[in-house]
Amino acid sequence: MWSDKIPKNINIHSLKVKMIITIFLCFLFIITFSLFNSVMAARIIKNKTNTSLLRTVEQTNRYLNFLFKKAKDIGFSISVNQSLVDLSRAVYSKDSYSFYTTIDNLYKNIMYQAEINSEIDTIFVYIDCIQYLITSKYGMYTYQNMKNTLWAKIVFNMEGKYGWINKYSDEEFNNISNTPRNSLLTFIIRADKINKNIETPAYVSIHFRESDILKIMSSIKVTPGTTAYIVSNNKILVAEDRNMLDKTFDEIIGINAENIENQRFLKLKLDNKNTYQVVFEKNEVINGGLLVLIPEKELLEEQKRLRIFVFFLVSLIAFFFIYFVLKLVIEYVDKPVTKLTKYMQMAERGDFDSKINEKRKDEFGYLYKSYNQMVDRIKKLIEELYEQKLIRTEMEVKALQKQINPHFLYNTLEIVNWIAKVNNIDSISKIVISLSNMYRITFNEGKDLIKIRDMIYGVRCYLDIQKIRFGESFSYEINLRPEIEDYFILNLIVQTIVENAVIHGIDEGSPGGLIKITGYSEKDDVCFIIEDNGRGMNEEKLQLILANINSQNVVSDSGLRNVQKRIKLLYGDNYGISIESSLNKGTRVLLRVPVIKEPVLEEISEGGNLE
Repeated sequence: MWSDKIPKNINIHSLKVKMIITIFLCFLFIITFSLFNSVMAARIIKNKTNTSLLRTVEQTNRYLNFLFKKAKDIGFSISVNQSLVDLSRAVYSKDSYSFYTTIDNLYKNIMYQAEINSEIDTIFVYIDCIQYLITSKYGMYTYQNMKNTLWAKIVFNMEGKYGWINKYSDEEFNNISNTPRNSLLTFIIRADKINKNIETPAYVSIHFRESDILKIMSSIKVTPGTTAYIVSNNKILVAEDRNMLDKTFDEIIGINAENIENQRFLKLKLDNKNTYQVVFEKNEVINGGLLVLIPEKELLEEQKRLRIFVFFLVSLIAFFFIYFVLKLVIEYVDKPVTKLTKYMQMAERGDFDSKINEKRKDEFGYLYKSYNQMVDRIKKLIEELYEQKLIRTEMEVKALQKQINPHFLYNTLEIVNWIAKVNNIDSISKIVISLSNMYRITFNEGKDLIKIRDMIYGVRCYLDIQKIRFGESFSYEINLRPEIEDYFILNLIVQTIVENAVIHGIDEGSPGGLIKITGYSEKDDVCFIIEDNGRGMNEEKLQLILANINSQNVVSDSGLRNVQKRIKLLYGDNYGISIESSLNKGTRVLLRVPVIKEPVLEEISEGGNLE
């Protein structure tokens, strides 16, 4: 028999035991290995998830920081606006034309800021001495009409220089039917504490729609139970649940904000039952930061299911499916992590166009989706910043091109009205014809460049009208070299300087007023000298004017500042205007631009020069 061939020294029972023990040891090894591999995979997934979350929170906080800093910059810009300073000094009577003109200038400034900053909902300015509230969205209110509003009660009790509030909505000012009321996040500045030139309490508030802020924060909601808060001065400033507003940092997580290290995950047990992953990203602009709470059970739910599944499968079939288990680990853990790491490395190198197209229903599918959303958001932010830079440059040029002083038109119409009363028909005809010709030249069919001959004709029309206004006490001289008459020049820049000379240089009623304009070429440049023999100015005032026209601020009420800005944007820093003046001896302005023989206005380059 076959059994007779078995060596006598072989113990079959012992072999079976050894086999069982070997299988059992292999089973234990496989289980241990599987458990170890599952734990390591979960740790890798957790680390990758944490890294992705930190970057998303960092990007979101960076964009919020950009918005909040913009609000501060706008508030401080308005606080130093000259019209606000003038109104705070109460130098006008309320029925004064200059009073309403100054208010109109401040209103236009507020509207301009609101239009170019689409993230801002509205801007409010209140000046105590004139008791007017000026808004960019709802018009103007007197003190009597707004004193009982929640905005007034909050602002008038403000103690510091500036701060953030979250209890205000626009329902008290938004009177349009069927229009939803918006909860607002408001930045308030006490302008008179910022600008010492303001002589009365003045308040500037910049409003964001709370829904817009919450929409930005929604990008970091990585699980259904994730909650995010904006914290300022250790209190909740923005939260999806408005019942959480004004609660302290300690009430939310039980520890102070200073004890959370920036860009670190903390594992805290809140509510005595649930464990949360806590992320806190500092934001210096609001003296606080962005707080994110993520339920750990939701964050790790998919990892736990995968680990249980792997453990059960390996326990069931043990030794026979080692290769299969290893293949599963490689297929469902290593490859997705490697793919995600590869794409994140590509994003680190600046490649935001590559997307993970693989569709998955596990945590990796969510991570892939989060990664794609993250790179889309980063790319969009980069494009928005670049586009804003181009739009801002273009708007600066267009705004400066189209600023035409409306007061001259009003004054001219007053002259026409006065002459009509005394039935001086010839004088009226002359004024109207000059005015028509002047504005025809001024508008120039929307073109940026105009022939010097036509430009001078428009200036003559303007000065002829002013001669009728000032009478024999005012005269002018124009000396133009013939060779420059067919050259082209930016429209309005010479006329703006001439207007400035008439308004500030000629004393109405005083005899002997003279405006002298000289135009000539010098090498490859064209020069204009505009001088008057009027009041002039002292050295201190001259230096202030020079500082203003060379300021880098976008918004300015100075016509000379606008001329300087246009010239430097389109011609370059080598061109512009210079001013010389002496008190009671008149003012002399030198304008220098390059020779342009053909009316071709090229695109503005990165440096802003006209090629």
